[in-house]
Amino acid sequence: MSEICRIPLEERWARCRELLLLADPDPRMVERYLSACEMLALCEGETVLSEVCIEQTAQGDWELRNVATVPALEGKGYASALIREVQQLAQTAGRSIWVGTSPDGVGFYQRLGFVPCGVRRGFFLQYQEPVIENGQVLEDMLMLRWSKEENRMDFMNTPEQFAHIPKDILRDRRMTLAAKGLYSVICTFGADSPVSITAVAELLGLPVEEIDPIWDEMISFMRLKEKEEELFRAMAEMQQEMNDSSN
Repeated sequence: MSEICRIPLEERWARCRELLLLADPDPRMVERYLSACEMLALCEGETVLSEVCIEQTAQGDWELRNVATVPALEGKGYASALIREVQQLAQTAGRSIWVGTSPDGVGFYQRLGFVPCGVRRGFFLQYQEPVIENGQVLEDMLMLRWSKEENRMDFMNTPEQFAHIPKDILRDRRMTLAAKGLYSVICTFGADSPVSITAVAELLGLPVEEIDPIWDEMISFMRLKEKEEELFRAMAEMQQEMNDSSN
């Protein structure tokens, strides 16, 4: 049976070397932060299935510095479970969490409530060997941030943001909270994203049963809204092309 455990500093390279280098392929870069981190792992006996390294920054917030799962076990939610554990600890401590990743990693962290917030220019140029993803040499690290405040939003304070929600979906106060929360999430991730109803409920701090009755309605509504926006953008582009050609 697997359980979350802490890996002492003196055991990290011996027990987790392959995982550490899977997430961060330059041992020299790993050494820069490893001793300053707390390391949580999902373990089955002495075997480490997944790990996450968390560093407390000078500003007091936390940063995920290394996250990896045994390749054969990817997709089972092990890394997500560890990060949710870190988020619970951060909520208790009143801390935000930062993470830097490559383009392929952005969607994973967004599904856990992280929001894009910046770029570390030239970060990957520090590595001894080029960092390549999908045939492209990476230069910049993309930064995302998670915070307790942003993931427990007060939806009632910004009614103008939700003016497009069909009124028949807003059936009562609790349904209104669920609809507005779901609207915000879909606006961030897109109507066809793989975000699950359970993940949305956790993100909003609402029971699944309060979101379930409106899930399909809101997804359908947002798909129509996205198609309308695409049509308006296409029409605007066509108009711009006509204006350019006439000039």
